[in-house]
Amino acid sequence: PSEKANFVLEASSHLRTIEYLVYNRIVNLFAMSIRFLHTKIRVADLDRSIAFYTKGLGYKMLSRRPGPQDSEIVFLGRDGEVAELQLSHVKVGSAVEMPERMMHLAYQVENIHDVIKALEEVGGTVTSPPYVIPSGSTVAFVKDLDKYDIELVQKAKRD
Repeated sequence: PSEKANFVLEASSHLRTIEYLVYNRIVNLFAMSIRFLHTKIRVADLDRSIAFYTKGLGYKMLSRRPGPQDSEIVFLGRDGEVAELQLSHVKVGSAVEMPERMMHLAYQVENIHDVIKALEEVGGTVTSPPYVIPSGSTVAFVKDLDKYDIELVQKAKRD
């Protein structure tokens, strides 16, 4: 083969090696052990919010401690779940202002009506009663004490 052909073959070989290395680096990045830990929400009354989430959604208090910038934080968890809910109360300027439709917490539930009843008993307000979506699942929205939306999803029963 000519010198030009040898150069092309060698360059092609190097390119395949680089592609292989880049591909494996990307695959390794996605294979890293990454685990979602918690979601933080700011609350106006820590004790009321603890009662709301423990009595209404079955959380257990895992820890309570001082937080940064004159705050107090509580971590709540549920049996069998890795991700936790962090409640944060800032003592100065404790009013919580949540822009409309800013965020929501979503939960899959076995019986949507029982969970709605439990949330209403601890101060939750139903903002969208249960309705069926095209997949056949039933969905409802409830506001917590600080006006965060809680989405409840009861999956459709499959035969």
